[in-house]
Amino acid sequence: MIDRRPTIEKYLPPGWVIVQPAPNNPGYIDDQCVFQKPDEYKEATARLPVKWFLDKDCFQIRTEIQRAIEQAEVKI
Repeated sequence: MIDRRPTIEKYLPPGWVIVQPAPNNPGYIDDQCVFQKPDEYKEATARLPVKWFLDKDCFQIRTEIQRAIEQAEVKI
């Protein structure tokens, strides 16, 4: 099991939090990750395959997180 949260946190802009994978389940193996920016009611999802973390493919991880944040939707 790999804890993806520390790597994801490096690339999230300020104010964004990780919803999935949850802190109590860092080995969550689903590729879908969910981020929220509570003060703006925004939510973003990104597909971050575990393989990228095993391969330390930080460029792909950073790019996909940025894309997800740019496409974030307001969720009320």
